[in-house]
Amino acid sequence: MIIGPKKMTIASSDTLTVALVSPGWPAETCANGIVSYTGQLTSALVQLGHHPHVLTRWTRADTPPGPGVVNLRSYRQPQTLSQRLINGLRRQWNDDTERDRRWTERVLRALDDLHDHHGLQIVEMEESFGRAARIARHGSVPVVVRLHGPHFLVGAAAGTAASHHGRARIRAEGAAIRAAHGITAPSQFVLDAVRRHYRLQLPHAVVIPTPIDPAGPGAAWTLGRSRDDTVLFVGRFDRVKGGDILVRAFGELWRRGIHARLLFAGHDSGITDDTGKCWSLADYVRDHVPDAGQSAVEALGFQTQQQLAERRREARVTVIPSRLENFATTALEAIAFGCPVVASNAGGLPEIIQHDRNGLLASPEDPADLADKLATMLQHPEHAATLGAQAADDCHARYDPQRVAQQTIDFYRDVLARHAAARRA
Repeated sequence: MIIGPKKMTIASSDTLTVALVSPGWPAETCANGIVSYTGQLTSALVQLGHHPHVLTRWTRADTPPGPGVVNLRSYRQPQTLSQRLINGLRRQWNDDTERDRRWTERVLRALDDLHDHHGLQIVEMEESFGRAARIARHGSVPVVVRLHGPHFLVGAAAGTAASHHGRARIRAEGAAIRAAHGITAPSQFVLDAVRRHYRLQLPHAVVIPTPIDPAGPGAAWTLGRSRDDTVLFVGRFDRVKGGDILVRAFGELWRRGIHARLLFAGHDSGITDDTGKCWSLADYVRDHVPDAGQSAVEALGFQTQQQLAERRREARVTVIPSRLENFATTALEAIAFGCPVVASNAGGLPEIIQHDRNGLLASPEDPADLADKLATMLQHPEHAATLGAQAADDCHARYDPQRVAQQTIDFYRDVLARHAAARRA
């Protein structure tokens, strides 16, 4: 989460008490787009005078809970020895039924407590694994499902959607989407894809972008502070994020005599190629980058938000070569700093980056075209700076957290009104 200047605005209308389910916390230490989104939104909701609560499985034992944070682990119930043995066998067979049941039970109990003691009115959660279906059917408040990454899209890009487990997950997520009292999507791309795949009209679904705070004046990217040879990638080395495409494009730059430097910030999750061969980042660089350029690839591993801020200012260009993005948090974080960006023309990325206006778009899964776009940014720094400045302006105009939070609250109120009318009918 990028922290920038804040402005306090108290809503003139009635405030809402809402819950958001997050896969981890705190936002500053979790490399997860849903967690970043939750952190930005809850902060803005507080500034607007509302009362958000974050429901999460705790990820940092050394970090005390903040106000409004509910640790779902505190709702765990003891298991008998036979239950533990059965669950162990289920995990070996990749059967997540019992784990999902326990997780949803904890969420339901937490929501009941928030409803009884804090007047909770509505909950928002992701569609993943279909867990929202049971919450919507049995919970004490209406459920808004946020389309962060439906498996029929992400699984296809990762090559896992066709498995038995993948197909079951896709069906479960469809059930959650059908059961939801409201749907929000970060991009028109993902909302349209969901409507087509599940053959649903979803008349009460809306597109609400992911919020992001702009970098402060002294923290933003400037041409003078950047290095003229440096390319930054933020994300996992895997098929979805397109790390293999980037490495091949980087190798192409070196073969053209453009001696760039690549900073690879993120976990090495490994890639299985179309032949079934598994690659680590180091192996892929060794086989796809000329010998002279291999030492120019720096695998940084996980980076904190503070470390990433320094890397963003250091790089001449930030690259997002993904095979699929619903609405890339890494793209938002880059344009919040005013960084020049090259992104693949895939998924929801063109809704953030418009070619040669606030960045450059490369053809998806095309290392040669990606190399062309990176070369343009590296060899034409003034143009790169102009694109970055426009991106920062667009970020402020479209993704300001308080603007997005108000859109979200307006939609919550619409859901609550429809829910109340349905109960009266």
